[in-house]
Amino acid sequence: MKKGYIKLLVINLVLILLLTMNSIYNFLNMPLYILFFVISFFVIRFLIGFEWKHALYTKKDILIGIVMYSIFFINLTYVSGFFLGFLASAYKLTFLSIAKNAIPVILMIILSELIRYAIIRKGSKYKSIVVLVIILMFIVDIGLKIKGFDLSNGSKLLEFILTICFTSIAKNIFLTYLSYVNGYKTPIIYRLIMELPAYIFPLFPNLGMYINTILEIVFPSLLAFYTMRRYKKNNNEDKTNQKAVIIKRIGLMISAILLFVIVILTTGLFKYYMLVIGSNSMFPEIEKGDVIIVQKIKGEEMETLKIGDILVYNHQDIVIVHRIVEIEEGITEKIFYTKGDNNNANDPYPIYENQVIGKTTFKIDYLGTPTVWISEYINKQ
Repeated sequence: MKKGYIKLLVINLVLILLLTMNSIYNFLNMPLYILFFVISFFVIRFLIGFEWKHALYTKKDILIGIVMYSIFFINLTYVSGFFLGFLASAYKLTFLSIAKNAIPVILMIILSELIRYAIIRKGSKYKSIVVLVIILMFIVDIGLKIKGFDLSNGSKLLEFILTICFTSIAKNIFLTYLSYVNGYKTPIIYRLIMELPAYIFPLFPNLGMYINTILEIVFPSLLAFYTMRRYKKNNNEDKTNQKAVIIKRIGLMISAILLFVIVILTTGLFKYYMLVIGSNSMFPEIEKGDVIIVQKIKGEEMETLKIGDILVYNHQDIVIVHRIVEIEEGITEKIFYTKGDNNNANDPYPIYENQVIGKTTFKIDYLGTPTVWISEYINKQ
C-alpha cells in the first residue's frame, strides 16, 4: 500500500474521530473550532503538501455558471417569499452583529474548502479517500448545527435528519466533485453565496421544512450535473452519441416532472396534496401505510360533501381521516359526524366546517409504509 494513501487515510480518520467527539461532547466553541481547522490545514499542508499553482487551473466558464445559477436560485427563493411569506432573521443586523456572526462562517467556509481541496487533489484516485472526505465534511456540518436540536425529541430528531443530514450529504458530494474538477475557489464562492444571506439579510422566505429540504438536495445535484457536462466538454470528452444524449435529456425531464408533482402533492399549498395514513381505523378501505390524495374543501364547496365521503379533518391538532355517517344542518353551517370503518362506534364529537380540511379522492397502496416505520421507531425512542 502506498505511503501517500496511508497518510491520507490517517489524516481523514483522525479528523473524523476528533470532530465526531466534538459533536458528541461539544468541547470546542467557535473560536477554538476555527483554530482547530487552521492547525489542521497547516498539518495537512506539511504532511501532503498543497498545490497552490495547480489551483490556478480553475475553469472560468464553470465558475461563472455556478455563480450565475446560485444567484438565480437565491433570487427565486426570495421571490417565492412574496407568495409563501417571510420569516424574520434570528440574528441582529447591526454592523457589529453581522461581522460577529458572518466572519466565523466565512473563515470556516474557506478553511474547510482548503482542507477538502488539499485531500481530494492528492487522494482522488482512491475511492475510499473520496468517501472519507465526504464523511469528514458531513461531520463538520453536523458539529456546527447539532447544538440547535434536542435529539431526545422524536420530531426534532426527524427534523435534524431531514434538514441537516440529508442536505449535508447532497451538498458535500457536489462540493467534493467541484473541488476536484475546478479547484478550491469555486466551492468557496458557491458556499459564500448560498450560506451568507442567512447572516446578513433581515428576512428569508418561509418555504417550510419539506420544500427547503428538497431544494437543498436537488439544487446541488443539478449543479453537479451541470459541472460534469462542462468539465467533459472542456476536456473534449463529451463524445456520446446523439441517442444517448436524447435518453439523458428525457430522463432529466421525467425526473424534473416527477419532482414537481411530488412537491405539489406534499406541500399542502395547492388544491390537492398527499397524506400518509398512520392507523388502521379505516381498514379495509384504507390501510396503515397507504397514501391518500386529499382534495381541499372550503366555503361553498362544503355543500358537495355527502354521507359516505371520507372526510379529512383536524381534531385537537390531529389530522383524522374518517367516513361521514351523518350530516346535520346547523343554523349557520353544516355539522358532520364521522366513523372509522374499522371502529365499533361513531367518533364521540361533531366536526364543524372550520375543522374540515378536505376529502379523500384517491389512494396509493403502501407508498407511505417506510414513513410510518420511521415515525414509529422515532416515537419509541
